[in-house]
Amino acid sequence: MKTNEKFYGFTNYLVFPAVITRRPQLLKKIIQLYFPDIIIGELRTEKTHPENFVPMLKQKSVRMDIKTADSEKRRIIAEMIAYEDGSIEVRIQNYIAADYVDRRKRGEAYRETETIALIISAFKVNDDEKAISRYRFINPDNPGKRLKSSPELLVIFYNGNEEGLSDEQKDFLAYLRTGISPDQCSVLTEEVHREVNAVNHDQD
Repeated sequence: MKTNEKFYGFTNYLVFPAVITRRPQLLKKIIQLYFPDIIIGELRTEKTHPENFVPMLKQKSVRMDIKTADSEKRRIIAEMIAYEDGSIEVRIQNYIAADYVDRRKRGEAYRETETIALIISAFKVNDDEKAISRYRFINPDNPGKRLKSSPELLVIFYNGNEEGLSDEQKDFLAYLRTGISPDQCSVLTEEVHREVNAVNHDQD
């Protein structure tokens, strides 16, 4: 790449979906780095939003970054938030609903479908200062009970409090903040940065 060309990092609105579409297993690795109890099967991305890969300099559209499913039929939605809009929670709920409506339009039957919504954000969600948090619909009278088909919202707030995180987890958060891969970094950071480089050099 020429030195006068701008480099776009992983949090860029075009780079993130392009990288994950090229290498969907990276999304699985990111989720399991921070939420190891969530077991995800093999992923396949659905290219339902080709406008993600076309620069839209004069038009801002509301578009889902990544919509995918794993081999266990679990639905996974991922969104990169690099710009504050004041409606992160509402946006992700709309995406979950839109995905459900889209599947109904395709004639899929009603069934309990587990949905995981991942937000990677420069801004805190629900005023939570922690770097890693999660939410799910629960019974307020019995927090130990929740709806079987309620979506699970996973939040990676990469400017948040890193207390209690491992070195590998902190390393990837630093990469999200800076876009720079140091000489000594975790395997995941190196793998993601390699794909980011590939997207930056891809003329398509």
